[in-house]
Amino acid sequence: METKKILLENDSHSYLIDGDEWTSVDRQNWSQAAGSEEAPLAVISDFGTNPEFRQVYGDVRYSKFLLHKELRDAGEAVGNSELLTHEVSKVDQLNSRLLYSLISKRELEEYQAGVQRMNARALLFSFYSLYSQAFKQYAGKEPTAFVFVLSGGIDIAIVNQGVVESFESLSGFSAQSLSDALLPVSINALADNITTQERIARLKLSKLCIFELIHSESAWQEDLAAKVGLPLHSVPSQPLTVDRKSRRSSIAPLLKKLSVFSALSPAARRAESLSRSWLPAVATIMIGICIGLYFFTEKTQQRSQLHQQKLVQLQATLAAEKPLDAIRRVDYQRQLEGIESILQAGIQPSYYQYINRVAQASDVGNPVTYDSLEVKYPQTADDRSVELNLVGFIDSGWTSPLIAFDKLTGNFASKGFDVKDTVIDVVDGGLSFAYRLVQQPCQQGDACDVNQ
Repeated sequence: METKKILLENDSHSYLIDGDEWTSVDRQNWSQAAGSEEAPLAVISDFGTNPEFRQVYGDVRYSKFLLHKELRDAGEAVGNSELLTHEVSKVDQLNSRLLYSLISKRELEEYQAGVQRMNARALLFSFYSLYSQAFKQYAGKEPTAFVFVLSGGIDIAIVNQGVVESFESLSGFSAQSLSDALLPVSINALADNITTQERIARLKLSKLCIFELIHSESAWQEDLAAKVGLPLHSVPSQPLTVDRKSRRSSIAPLLKKLSVFSALSPAARRAESLSRSWLPAVATIMIGICIGLYFFTEKTQQRSQLHQQKLVQLQATLAAEKPLDAIRRVDYQRQLEGIESILQAGIQPSYYQYINRVAQASDVGNPVTYDSLEVKYPQTADDRSVELNLVGFIDSGWTSPLIAFDKLTGNFASKGFDVKDTVIDVVDGGLSFAYRLVQQPCQQGDACDVNQ
C-alpha cells in the first residue's frame, strides 16, 4: 500500500514514521504530527491488547461469528465488544483457527473517528495484521516458528503449510527482557516455549523466523536458534533512525505489505483510498481497453463478413435440397424441450411477484437491505423448481442479530420457500447474510398463490 506517513502505536509507545525516520510522538498529538496534507496516512495500533488464539468448530465462512458467540457465552466478551480477526486458518470443512483480539466497540469507533479527522486518505489498521503478512511471506510449506519481539511483549507462533497451529503471548517478557543482564534467562524461557508448542502441535519444526520492532543491541538471535536446534531464517531488516539514534527493524519491511482490504476503517473510506491509489493504473488500463476494442471491432467485422458468406451458402444448399430432407435434419426433440421449459416457467410466479414475496418476508422489525437478488427459473422439463439467491444485511445492532435472522428465515419458510443454504456473519451494526431458497414447482392445473 502506498503510504507517505505512518502513525504506529505499540504498548503505549507511538512513533511517526516518515521513510526511515521514526520519531516518538504523544498520543494526544497524533493529528498535529500527521499534518494536514492529503497524502496517504496509515494509523496502526495494537489498541492496548494482546492477540489470542482459538480453534472454532464450524464452517470457516462464519467462524468469526461463531467465535464471538462462544466468547460471549463464556463471559470473555462482555458488553459491546468488537472482535478483530488477524488470521483465519481453515483446518478442514468444520474446523478453523483464529488469531484475534477483543476491544470495546466504543474504543474502535473513537479510533476510526480520530483517523477520519486527520485527512481524507487516512486509514486505520490493527498492528497484528502484520503477523498475517509475516506468515504469508515466510512460512512456506515447512513447519516454522515465528517470534515477534515488541516494546511490551513477545509473541510466539507455530505455522505449518499456511495454518497457524499454536500461538502464545508471553506475559512478563518484552524487548527489555533481551538486555544483557536478563538474556540467559530469557533465551531459556523462549526456547522452552517453542519446544512445548512444537510438541503440542506434533510437528518437527524446520526453521525459526524472528521479527523485532526495534532490534536489540544484544546478539541473541543465533543463541536462541542454537538452543532450539533450528536454522535461523534470515528476514529483511531495515536501517532506520529512532529519535536520532541509528537502529534497525525487521518489522518495518512488513509495513509496506499492508493492504487497503485489511483496514479497519469504514467501507466507504477504504473504497475512496483504493480508488485514489488506482487512478493512474485505471487510466492505463482504459487506454489498453480502448486499443483492444479497436482491434476487436476490426476482427468482429471480418468474422461477421465470413458468417454472412456461410449463411448465403447454407441458404443456397437448402434451396437445392428436397424439403423432406431438410425437415428431417431439424432437432424437434430439443425444440419440444425448449417449449416445455417455457411452459413450466410460464406457470410460475413472475420475477416481480417473487420480489414482492421477499419484501413481505423481510418484515422482521429491523431494516433489511439486499445487495443481490437473483431468480433462477427452470431450464428443463425435469427440473421445475425455482431458485432464489439473496445477499443482504440486517441492521439489528449488536444486541440481537440472530433474533432478526431467525425471524427472516421463518418468514421465508412461511412464504413457501425451502431454505437450502445460509451463510451469516456479524459485522458492524448488524448481520450480513446469504440465502439459497428453493420453491417447489407448481403442478399443472394448480394456481400458484403468490401471496401465501
